[in-house]
Amino acid sequence: MRRGFAADVRQGVRWGFTYACIYGFFAAISFLVRGSARFEATVGVDLLVLLAGFLLAGLTGGLLVGIFLPLGARLMGAVFLGWLGAAPAFALGGLAFLPWDDRFGIRLLVVTLGGSLTLGTLCGGGVWFRRHGRR
Repeated sequence: MRRGFAADVRQGVRWGFTYACIYGFFAAISFLVRGSARFEATVGVDLLVLLAGFLLAGLTGGLLVGIFLPLGARLMGAVFLGWLGAAPAFALGGLAFLPWDDRFGIRLLVVTLGGSLTLGTLCGGGVWFRRHGRR
């Protein structure tokens, strides 16, 4: 039985928020271990900007996944949802870490599509197989 659109969107946003918190936790640990100066020199942004980026990417990806959640009933739909959920994170990462001249060019497209298609396919397919088993 289908839960409904609003419940799907809430579920997607919850997942996105959870992933943002997990990545934020690891960033905070890295910040504590390395110290402020080394962290900012390595990452290129301060911790609060990075945490805000994780939150923005997680909520955006989660919202997109929630909107299209019914597609996850089939394997290819789950793979698409994985890609859709990962794309905002890789796009934001590309904007944050690529040199200024490359931020809106082909490199951003390669980072976004390459990363999200790779990780999103694995995660979306993995979630589907975990829920449905091999068929």
